[in-house]
This record gives sequence, structure tokens and C-alpha cells, in this order.
Amino acid sequence: PAPAPPLATTVADLPSTDPAPALGTVVANTTSTLIGRDLTDAQLNAATDAGAEWSVVSLVHSTPNRLLYSLVRPQGLFLPSLLTVQSTREIVTLTMVLTKSPTAPVTVTMAVPLGWDGKPLITVIPATFTLPAGAANSTPPEINLQLVAGSVSAGTFFVTAQLASVDTFFDSTSQAFRVTDTRPQTGDTIQDPRVVGSLPFLSSGNSKLFSASYGFEVGTGSGGGTNPGTLMPAGVGDGPDVVYKYSWTGLRPQSVTISTCGSTYDTILALTSVGQRLFQTNDDDDGCASNPSNSRIDATLVPGAVYFIVIQGFSGSAGAFKLSITASTATA
Repeated sequence: PAPAPPLATTVADLPSTDPAPALGTVVANTTSTLIGRDLTDAQLNAATDAGAEWSVVSLVHSTPNRLLYSLVRPQGLFLPSLLTVQSTREIVTLTMVLTKSPTAPVTVTMAVPLGWDGKPLITVIPATFTLPAGAANSTPPEINLQLVAGSVSAGTFFVTAQLASVDTFFDSTSQAFRVTDTRPQTGDTIQDPRVVGSLPFLSSGNSKLFSASYGFEVGTGSGGGTNPGTLMPAGVGDGPDVVYKYSWTGLRPQSVTISTCGSTYDTILALTSVGQRLFQTNDDDDGCASNPSNSRIDATLVPGAVYFIVIQGFSGSAGAFKLSITASTATA
């Protein structure tokens, strides 16, 4: 193959039939306030026609400013584009503004990621709205939005605005802003657990997003070994753990099965009560066909008691986990 053309270091090196527009492009592309300008189609065609060795691809490689400073114009902006949440029910305000006046109304639908409990991590008010059309040189429309933090914290996430309009510049496009939740991640510790509702209960996640908070010795025996003691601070080699809270409010003892079968890594389970006294632990579940290194605990819960379930990775392991809790007796 023919050798690639040398990088353009001067205006004269740029492939153009007329150095004047090339100079204008260089100046525009190296000026931060004019980074939206780019080589025109006429310049691209002229460069390609100038010689067989030139192509659009080689032109891009020979004009690095084209890659470094050419930006696609966004349809809308969020001000600010980075938000921080520090407490539950906290209200944060931001503004969405279109970058130009649309020729037709623009309908915006806000898409918020869901937390582990299936509820939106944050509430956007309004969740759907329409921005009006305007004259070509009129001030672009904008709207103020209120965001209300939910009860579940999941670190950093993005909220997306999905646009729809007859105006093709805006139609089927999207814009996003980032939210950083500084609260402890829900499920990271006993103080901020994931709360279990009614049984049967299913949940999943990735333990790599959590920290290693606790350490404990693993009991032996089928269905989980009894191992009196307390949860200890995590030590060297302890994997990340995820904590769930379950309150049994029935009138009779409740027999439950707690399982991580279906998880992708070697898990350890611990069942503890208020005061962090260990009740049962388990490492491997031979009855889990998909992964015998997953864990299972069969236990009988006392009426009126509050329990914590800790999922941990063996020897520092972590990954995608599944948790199921089912009741076999005493459901009332």
C-alpha cells in the first residue's frame, strides 16, 4: 500500500485548492470559541480531487485539529450538568435549555434509572414536558426542573432526556446529566441495609460496587452451620459484602431458606440479628446445580425479631449475585 501522507504542519501542507479557506479552518478549529466550525464539503471534495493518494480518511489523519476541536452541536443543555445529592428527599433544581429555537414543539421525556428495589433513584418534576417552537432568531426555550432524591442510594448515575419533534434537528435525540449521590450506598452496611419486604423475595446486583465491611468465620453443616459470635470489621482478604434487613412480624416462628444460587462467584452467607450476633453462616451449597460454591441457609426466625443477611465473597471474590428468600412455614 502507498505510504500515508505526512501530517500537515503548515497551511501550505493542507490539501486544498485554495489556501485561504484552509487557513480559516485552522484558525477556527484552534480557537476555543469557534470549535463548532469544520472543513466544508467543498474542501473535502477539492482535497479528494487534488490527487489519487488523498482520501477523506487520510485527510482526517492529516488534519488532527479536525478530530480534536470539531464538536457535534448538542440539542439541549442542562445547567448545571453535574448534580450532587446528600440526603433523602433533598430537592435539587436545574434548568434545561435548547441550543436553538425549534421549528416545531419538542416533547421531552425524562428517563431515570431504577434502584435495586425497582423504584426510580430520583424523581424529576415534571417528568414529561413540551418546549414550544419559536422564530429562527428567537431565544431558545428553557424549563426549570426539580429533582427529589429517593430513599435508595446507588452512587453515580445518569438521567437522560429523550426528545421527540417534527423538527429533525431535535427528533429522536437525547441529552443527559450526571447525579452523584454522596450518601452511603444502600446495602453497604447494617446501618444502611437493603430492606426485604414480603416473601418470597428476589434481588440481584453486583458486589463489586460495594465495600468490604465485615468479617466472620464460616460454620459447617448442611443448610448452614451454627457459629456463635459477632460480625467483625473486615480484614485482609475479605470480599465485598451486601447487607439486607428482614423483620418478621408474624405471631409464630417462620422457617425460611436464604440462597445465593445463581450468583457468578463463590459466595458466603451470614444471618445475624440486632446486636450483630451471628446466628448461622454457610459457605457452599451442594444443592445448587448451577454453582455449588454459592451458599444457602435454612433457619427458623423468631416472631418480632429483626435479622440481617450478609452476602460476602469468599477469599476476596466479587461479582454478580442473586439472593432469594422463601418461607416454608408460619407465614402469619
